[in-house]
Amino acid sequence: MIPSTIITALFAAAASFVSAAPTDKSVQKRGGVEHERFYPDLKIQIDEFNPDHAYYNGDWGLVSRTNGANNVQTLVSIYLPSHVEGQSCRLVFSDPHDIGGSAQIQVFTVGDIAYASTYNSRPHRDRHVATFKVTWDEAKVNTFGTKSFPCPADGRLNYELVPVGDNDFVQWYGTNGFAVEAYETGTHEYQDEWF
Repeated sequence: MIPSTIITALFAAAASFVSAAPTDKSVQKRGGVEHERFYPDLKIQIDEFNPDHAYYNGDWGLVSRTNGANNVQTLVSIYLPSHVEGQSCRLVFSDPHDIGGSAQIQVFTVGDIAYASTYNSRPHRDRHVATFKVTWDEAKVNTFGTKSFPCPADGRLNYELVPVGDNDFVQWYGTNGFAVEAYETGTHEYQDEWF
């Protein structure tokens, strides 16, 4: 039998490894301006139908609701490195794997996310910051507040992605889907794409 102190130490080491893990990112140009997209390195599905079961999965995300019930949400955490400090950030969503129903996602800021988060033990929602209308290309977005925000340096952004309407389905994999985009402040101001 393994002593509990060793198990605790292993969990602490794993948590520090993941918090220091590099974030998946892509570098692209839009309108002649280089921008980086940072994708979640932590995705946890939380399911109303199985409210005490932890569904940690780092590779895919899901937001769904069927006939006004059976909610599935996804908690995401994105690490932003220190070199984006002083840049502008904005929330984006593109290239879903599958969509159906309203194909919409509400985005809420949340506190720290634990690997064992469940529907009944998820972090407290803070603010509703955006709603995406997901399409097969770049999603249209309504933001609440400003369309961009100062990128935090060497820190994490945590969100809960929630379905909209009685029937909704959005699924994404890997370095697609929900992301934070960083770009040089003042070089290009993106317009909100309202739906």
